[in-house]
Amino acid sequence: FCPFDPTIVTSASRDGSVKVWRLVERSVDASIEVEMKKIGEFHPMEKLPNGKPQSVTSVSFAPASLSGGHAVLALGLESGMIELWSVGFLQQDDEAATITLMQCLPPEQCHISTVTKMAWRPMSTAAGNDAQPLYLATGSSDHGCRIFKVQRS
Repeated sequence: FCPFDPTIVTSASRDGSVKVWRLVERSVDASIEVEMKKIGEFHPMEKLPNGKPQSVTSVSFAPASLSGGHAVLALGLESGMIELWSVGFLQQDDEAATITLMQCLPPEQCHISTVTKMAWRPMSTAAGNDAQPLYLATGSSDHGCRIFKVQRS
């Protein structure tokens, strides 16, 4: 789930697809139904030797937005690589998300095996935290842990 818009959720799979969904609640006969509406889909930049996208094994939204209200979405890949994406979504239910690659983290800083866990350091709620960097911790089947400092710009 997106921490600053609880109607946004993302999913990823081993076929390399990453999907961004909006949850839409509707009242139907005294009950509430929740519909998942796909507002975006993309694949990681990292490719396999055969040209197919890398498997995405972990995803996590950062706890704070970029300027313009875009979310930061981290992808952990089966290769051990990590990609950061900007996801902009409008408040309209029928609008598609704007998704752009921010950064592929350098291979020498990433894992050598499948990324299995990702977690962002919680942000303080104090005023002026827009300048605070984001910190992403990752774990891998290589038994390693990495912590990345991500500047919001």
